[in-house]
Amino acid sequence: MKNLLKSKPQIGFILPGFLIYTIFAIIPIFSAMYYSFFEWPGIGEKTFVGLDNFITLFTDETVAPIFYNALFNNLKYILCIWFVITPVQFILAYILFIKIRGAQYFKLMLFLPYVISSTIIGFFTT
Repeated sequence: MKNLLKSKPQIGFILPGFLIYTIFAIIPIFSAMYYSFFEWPGIGEKTFVGLDNFITLFTDETVAPIFYNALFNNLKYILCIWFVITPVQFILAYILFIKIRGAQYFKLMLFLPYVISSTIIGFFTT
């Protein structure tokens, strides 16, 4: 491992973030997929039910409408991110990049809340 870190030092920078991401994002995803095939209250013995949980999710009269409502809300959120928020972010980033009239004022208004918040915290903690 030491030879690898000496020959490729970028791995030393990537490895901590990759490990944290794996522990807190990747492993829970695979755990949730595993547990979805079981009937388990969280404590005690697990009972393998196969695809019954998914059949219930898509066909049960009490659960399915809630699931489809949540799915539709998530799709609306994703579409809003893709077609509204991301283009606005690109436009604002482009305004920061190019040299147009008022760009300095725009930068000031964008970064001023970060400066003011730390200043206010400094005044109230002393």
